[in-house]
Amino acid sequence: MFYPQILPPHAYCASVMKQMHEGPVGSHFGVERSLTRLKTRHFWYNMKDDDNLWGRTCTSCAAKARPKEKTQTAMGRVKVGIPMERIAVELIGPLNENERHNRFNLVVSDYFRVGRFTIHRLQQSIGIDSLHVRHEQQQLQGGCTGQTC
Repeated sequence: MFYPQILPPHAYCASVMKQMHEGPVGSHFGVERSLTRLKTRHFWYNMKDDDNLWGRTCTSCAAKARPKEKTQTAMGRVKVGIPMERIAVELIGPLNENERHNRFNLVVSDYFRVGRFTIHRLQQSIGIDSLHVRHEQQQLQGGCTGQTC
C-alpha cells in the first residue's frame, strides 16, 4: 500500500520521531522497526541518523536491552613437563560433619596425571591437623597404579 510521504519541517522532526517510537503505534520496538514505520509516511534528510540517535538515547529501550555478549578466547592446552609441576587445589565446605568429624574437603588435582587426591581431616578452613592423603583408586597415566607414586 502506498502512502504519500510528508516532508515535515525540521522543527517537527523530533515530535514525529517521538510519536513513532514512543506513541501508541510505536511501543519501543527498536531502531529498525521505527525507521521502517517512519519511511512509510515521512521523509527528511538524515532521517536514518536521527532515528539511530533517538533509539540510542531512549532510556526505556536501554533499560530492557540485553547486554552484549562478550567474546571469549578458546581455551588452550596447558603444557606440563613433569608430575606435580602444576596442580589445582579446591577447598569444598563447610559440609555436614561426617563420622570422622570432618567438615571440609581439600581436593588436589595434578595436571600431568589423571588422578585426584583428597586430603582429609580439615576441622576448620585454616586449622589443618595431621593430613591424610588418599588416592581415589584411579589408574594414573605413566603406569603408577598404587596408593603412592
